[in-house]
Order: sequence, then C-alpha cells, then structure tokens
Amino acid sequence: MDTIVRVWDAITGNCIAQLTGHTALVCQLQLSTSTSLLATGGSDGRAITFSLRSFSALQRLAAHDSSITSLQFDNFLITGGNDGRVRVFVTQSGAWVRDLSERCKSVWKVLYKKGVCAVMCKRAGKTVREIWTFKPKER
Repeated sequence: MDTIVRVWDAITGNCIAQLTGHTALVCQLQLSTSTSLLATGGSDGRAITFSLRSFSALQRLAAHDSSITSLQFDNFLITGGNDGRVRVFVTQSGAWVRDLSERCKSVWKVLYKKGVCAVMCKRAGKTVREIWTFKPKER
C-alpha cells in the first residue's frame, strides 16, 4: 500500500493512470460506475474524488483528523474516521453538509444508499449501530 492509486487496463495489464493527492496510505476506495467517479480515503484524513474519464482530482477534502476508515457516496460523500466522526459532503462540490451523531471512539463502517446512512462505531466500550435518514419526515 502507498499514497498512489493506480488504474490498470484489465485487458492489457498496463497501468493507464496514477491518481495522486494523498500524503499517507490510501486505505479506502469507493467506485461509482454510473458517474465514473472514484472516491478515496487515506490515513492522512483526506477524501479525494477523481474522474475516471480524465483521471483528475475533482475534490480534495480535509475530512478527518486521522485515518478515514470507511466511505460511501452517491449524491453525498459520507466518511467515517478513526477520529470518531461521520461527516457528510456534497459529492459534486465538496461542500460540507454536517457531521452525523455525537463523536464516538472510532467509526468502523458507513453504508449509504437511497437517503439512508448506517453507521457502525465504538461508543462506551460497545459496538453501536446507528441509522440516519436524509429523507423528510412523512406527515
């Protein structure tokens, strides 16, 4: 593992691009084939989104104070970190939306789909699962 994400041609086996921007190990990847975007999370606390068409960095976010332990995205980029925070950003602009929940000891996993975010983290010595929705409340 290192600070560079390499993109390989599956047919030829050749490296066709090197995606840079992290200053420490890249430890998380999330691919969106529908938008041709790749999101990376690093031990440097940065989240970077890349275009897989141009292989250029679109957004570079100082998302966490330590390693990003999990990430997921579509319209929103959700990051979980070893600093105990779950953060929400707009994928296209990189604008910070909000932090979810109170800080926990560390975040292990975030899953986001269709306006619902599931978080697994350590709080008060126990594994806690939290469910957050981004949908308006029904009347």
